[in-house]
Amino acid sequence: MCKLVIGAKDICRFVDDEYLQTMGAESYCGTPLKNSSDQIIGHMAILDTRSMATNLYELLTVQVFAARAAAEMERLQAQRALQLT
Repeated sequence: MCKLVIGAKDICRFVDDEYLQTMGAESYCGTPLKNSSDQIIGHMAILDTRSMATNLYELLTVQVFAARAAAEMERLQAQRALQLT
C-alpha cells in the first residue's frame, strides 16, 4: 500500500482494502511528501472508519498539510546538518 502512494504523483485513495479493514479503517487518503528538490521523502495519510467522499477541498487540504510537513522535515534536516559542522 505505501509503495503505491510513494510511486504516485497525486492523491491516492484505497477503499475496501483488507489491511485497512483489520485496523478498523474503511477509507484511506494519502499523498507523497516531497522536498524542495521534488524528491519523495515519505507520505502522509488519513484513515477513517467511514467512507470518505471525494471532493476537491479535501484533497487540496491533504496536499497543503503534506507540503508543510515536508518543508518542516527538510528544515529540521538542514538544522541538524548545521549543528554537525
